Amino acid sequence: MVSSALPMVRRSSTNVTIRQKQALTVACAIGILACGACFGPSNYKPPPPPPIQIDLRGIHTVRVEVTDISESHPIDTAALANRMYQVLNAYRNDTGVAAVEQGKPADATLKITLVDVLVVAETPPAGANVRSWSIQLRYSASLTSHDGVVLWSKSDFSNKFSGTGNTAENAEAFWQRASASYPWINNTLSVQIVRQMYYEAPK
Repeated sequence: MVSSALPMVRRSSTNVTIRQKQALTVACAIGILACGACFGPSNYKPPPPPPIQIDLRGIHTVRVEVTDISESHPIDTAALANRMYQVLNAYRNDTGVAAVEQGKPADATLKITLVDVLVVAETPPAGANVRSWSIQLRYSASLTSHDGVVLWSKSDFSNKFSGTGNTAENAEAFWQRASASYPWINNTLSVQIVRQMYYEAPK
């Protein structure tokens, strides 16, 4: 009796094991599908770039010229031109226009003229050894094709920056230090000009 009952116990245990394996397989399959739904390729697509607002037909290359006609607080025109060159090429995939180095032929020229730099000190609180400064830059820009057609122009650019300095500094000393140590000034100017040139509708 005992020996005849043992196979029945083994068969029951085997059946349970098979059912457990089947359940585990199904659970794993569901888990894989769930993970695929959570971490699989996303259907999200980044928004397309805004449409180009100027006629760039026939324009594949552009060179940059920067001029400073301000009477005080001169800016490093070579550094600004270099940063403008980099920003223009950063938008190359959207615009199809590449910036070329100075002296090379180009389909168009982007001319930037620094008109005025105003550096103003704010009155510091009594006893303070640090004062705030504001820097306001006014400049104009235009994009002209090689045959003299003005493709885009803007004459009322204005940008304002702020900083702090020792109360013993005068405007000239602060500007020299700020313009040398704040490369984001050139970056901000360059991005502003490029984005308005390409993407802002003429008024």
